[in-house]
Amino acid sequence: MTVDDHLERLSYVPRLSPSDLAERGFDDATVGDLQNYVRSFNRGAVDAVLHAIVVYAATLDAAGERSL
Repeated sequence: MTVDDHLERLSYVPRLSPSDLAERGFDDATVGDLQNYVRSFNRGAVDAVLHAIVVYAATLDAAGERSL
């Protein structure tokens, strides 16, 4: 299954663009904080991404014990 296949099966796909967030009532400072948080995933994988893998795996129904 591709990411696109997965997204097509979701009943709701989150819309997180700055304009979408502003339409939902988020102020500029909050949108900026979210952008900075997302940018942190472009840095060290150990510091940012590894902690989120469990959430992503559960979302894709791919949870379970793994070894590196």
